[in-house]
Amino acid sequence: MERVCGICSNVHTLTFCTAVESLAGLTVPVRAQYIRTIMVELERLTSHTLWAGIAGEVMGFQTLFMKCFALREPLMDLLETISGGRVHFGTNCIGGVTRDLTDPEAARTTTRRVRQTVTDQLIPLFTTDKTVHARCAGIGKMTKEQALAWERSDLMPGPQV
Repeated sequence: MERVCGICSNVHTLTFCTAVESLAGLTVPVRAQYIRTIMVELERLTSHTLWAGIAGEVMGFQTLFMKCFALREPLMDLLETISGGRVHFGTNCIGGVTRDLTDPEAARTTTRRVRQTVTDQLIPLFTTDKTVHARCAGIGKMTKEQALAWERSDLMPGPQV
């Protein structure tokens, strides 16, 4: 299950394990639940920083791209420290986890630093930077009528209205 996606590999094994545990009536130890939550949240943060960086790349804003990917690195390093892998972690198993979190303080320190960087640097870049504004202002605007017409057109995937 872990190889379904390299960006969100952990969540696939977590979903599979919880489905089997639910069907089998297994109770996962509380510490394992905490470790699973930490791993899936760290993975979520790496995913969000990746896609924020891609947004910067699509805008042609290399500085934003590089800041996002630089912010992602300590998260990837932490995941590697915990699991031994940077993409596939192998931490979930039916009934619990395959390894303990040996240095919880490292997780706290890294996530606090990341939160501070997001607050101090990334949010201002995305919300107030003149480059972002210049490259995004007015993009994707539609009137209600245009949106409804688009929804009815063959451009919209899925069943037609």
